[in-house]
Amino acid sequence: MSRSYLRELVGLRPGEGVPALLAGTMFFCLMTSYFILKPVRDEMGIAGGVENLPHLYLFTLGSMLAIAPLFGWASRGRDREVFLPLVYRFFAVNLVGFYLALQFAPASERWLGRVFFVWVSVFDLFCLSLFWGFMADGLGYRRGRRIFGVIAVGGTAGAVFGASLTDLLVAQLGRLPLLLVSLGFLEVAVRHVRPLSTRLRRYAADQPRPPAAATMPRDSAWSGISLVLRSRYLQAVCGYLVLYSLSSTFIYLAQATIVAAAEAGRTGRTQLLARIEIWVQTATLLTQLVITGRVMRRFGAGLLLATLPVITALGFAVLGRWPGFNALVAVQVLRRTLNYALVKPARESLYTPLTAASQYRAKSFIDTFVYRGGDAVGALTYDALIGVGLGLSPIAFGAVPVCLAWALLALHLGRRQRALAAGAVSLDPAVVAVAPPVEPTIAGR
Repeated sequence: MSRSYLRELVGLRPGEGVPALLAGTMFFCLMTSYFILKPVRDEMGIAGGVENLPHLYLFTLGSMLAIAPLFGWASRGRDREVFLPLVYRFFAVNLVGFYLALQFAPASERWLGRVFFVWVSVFDLFCLSLFWGFMADGLGYRRGRRIFGVIAVGGTAGAVFGASLTDLLVAQLGRLPLLLVSLGFLEVAVRHVRPLSTRLRRYAADQPRPPAAATMPRDSAWSGISLVLRSRYLQAVCGYLVLYSLSSTFIYLAQATIVAAAEAGRTGRTQLLARIEIWVQTATLLTQLVITGRVMRRFGAGLLLATLPVITALGFAVLGRWPGFNALVAVQVLRRTLNYALVKPARESLYTPLTAASQYRAKSFIDTFVYRGGDAVGALTYDALIGVGLGLSPIAFGAVPVCLAWALLALHLGRRQRALAAGAVSLDPAVVAVAPPVEPTIAGR
């Protein structure tokens, strides 16, 4: 099978294969690291009491509020080749600390488990947000539409591999050594930053940004909030993410309740949670390999973004009619497969027409504070509805019209993205978006 045929199959153009491979491999390692930890985190959350999970969401939001200004200050003017490894290795040191604390102070595992739950949520959002900001900055709008789907395949393969490692190793090694296994993959991801950045610099002449875009913008720590407040486009992105977080939190809390009732042993719970991840990510990988690249090249972000709320509305209708374990797992697998395979790459592509400041500062604020704020609101809302005596069925039926409004917002976002990419800056004066130059057409395409 020739290289040209492979490029044609995945929609790449000459010169894009190596950057796509490096980015996909880096994302594979990041997702392997995270999905080794995710079932361990979820089990620790259940062990600390399902009724306490809404409070952990609040602690996560509080952590984001505390960390975001520090993150903004630390990143000011730093070269991304320096800053990204610093962030990832900081989290690696944290993993060593958790391992030692849990290993030598087992009596404190209950409260340490709650701290670990919050920490993994912070780790997930900051590390993945930085990675996608790195990609949006380096690839731009047109290349991003082609290459993001390829990169996402690498991440999904990493998610399958990470969850599978947890499923296979937790019974043999226990839960704590998995933290060190995760650390190893995080370090391998760090080793990809420099060669990938070198490759992306070769695209600088094609990008609608000055060469200084290779460094983190020198805005204030609060500039992400300022950018969002001045931009209707970014506010719409925030609205989409909040509605996604609300629906995800409802389903997650229902899943935690069901898993806690279905499996009493901690190792068994960890394996069950890991297997749910394996089902989701395997279905995602198959979808990505077959249709993601073609769909992303053919359809705009708006249509792809709208599929998730429509499927979620149908899923809530199913849960309202048959509120049980099998239905919930089926909805989880379908919904998360769609999100990872199609919607996540489309959502990340929303930032490609924007300035480097928006891609780092605003994106970081949205992916951390706004995302976790939606989680916290969803957790408190779910807790309040359960507290007044509502069950899963009426909650699910009540979520359906909200999901339909969410779909309309997605279509609006797609229209605004196309306008910004075409250079219609008057639509959004607070976000200085410049249309990428038209790339040369390759004969025979």
